[in-house]
Amino acid sequence: MPLYIFEPRYRQMTEAALRGNRLIGMATTKPDPIGSMILEPELYPVGSAGVIETFERRKDGTFDITLEGMFRFEIEQELEKPEGQLFRSARVKVLHEADSDVDVAEVERLRSEVHRNYGALLARVAPQFVDEFHATAFDSIPDDVYANTVSLSLDIDPIEKQSLLTSPSTRARLERVLAVLVFELADEPMRRPSNRPTIQ
Repeated sequence: MPLYIFEPRYRQMTEAALRGNRLIGMATTKPDPIGSMILEPELYPVGSAGVIETFERRKDGTFDITLEGMFRFEIEQELEKPEGQLFRSARVKVLHEADSDVDVAEVERLRSEVHRNYGALLARVAPQFVDEFHATAFDSIPDDVYANTVSLSLDIDPIEKQSLLTSPSTRARLERVLAVLVFELADEPMRRPSNRPTIQ
């Protein structure tokens, strides 16, 4: 995922990550009550961690970085900030995919269905990328990475996206992604303005 880092707290976080193991955790904030102005809103407990693969530090102190997803985590405790630290940090537990007894044939079937439906949605909203999406390069991507990549690219409500993240296994995530895609394809012409994409 390419990211442009410009807020002071995230610039400081990036500097800290680059001095260490280059890992950054991302978690979704829960919706604030109407009219609330919470500076640090409550977080959903499940997030994802990524490692900074490449970075470019601009003269104005901002960054262009490329983040590669590594693993999901569950927040066990948010840590108190040391003096001068702007960004939030937490003690987390790595969440492993519950795929030890997975039905390989079923995962393969789900992935194929997701790929077909995603391609159909892409053809509708961004046809210029269809050929690239159907390239054989995707064949070498592991199932979990494929499921996570498609989940990330969907322009859906943050709570819906959070439900994909919390799916306990690759199979469960593919099932949910497929349900979202089928809904988007069935409903898109009726409810979405023509200038609003459904894929980021």
